[in-house]
Amino acid sequence: MIIFSRFHCDKDFVRVTNIKDCDKLGAGSYAFFRIQNESSLESFFSLAKQLCENEIDYAVVFDKKVFFSYMDYGNEYSLSPMTDYGRFGKPDGHVPLNAAILMFAKLNARFIILDSGMSQDGIKLLAFAQSLANYYLLDSKILAAVDSYRDMQRLSFIDFGSFCNKMSSEFIGIDGVIEKSLLEMI
Repeated sequence: MIIFSRFHCDKDFVRVTNIKDCDKLGAGSYAFFRIQNESSLESFFSLAKQLCENEIDYAVVFDKKVFFSYMDYGNEYSLSPMTDYGRFGKPDGHVPLNAAILMFAKLNARFIILDSGMSQDGIKLLAFAQSLANYYLLDSKILAAVDSYRDMQRLSFIDFGSFCNKMSSEFIGIDGVIEKSLLEMI
């Protein structure tokens, strides 16, 4: 299991919004960008392509406010790790989780990070993302953004099979975790 924690992290994570931001990356850094809604997805595909072409290691962070849609053997589902969207209401567009993970993996994302929380729906998203990565043998690693190392206990070995029966074994672990504080998500 990959663990990025405030107690040990061999590389820094630096937020980027365009290729010029990469000038501030050190040799021991990963670039990362945060996807917050469906409308920004294509611009981040373009940024990912530029990072890939320049051989820059990067991570994609799916923000906890994202409303996802995903397909499991022809059945489409929609869910979000958030239950309270505040005064602005639920976002208009769904981020297509299957397509987004496959596209970013194709564009050599080192990590795909889900800030999905520890709710039932959040764990369901992690289960689906990890099952997809395992099924297609993706090189990108699926990480859960966690509040502290204590959340690792719950995520290290879960009955994901109950969420994704056709794509995973009965029990599965996720590729890793990263503490949110390392991504400036405090």
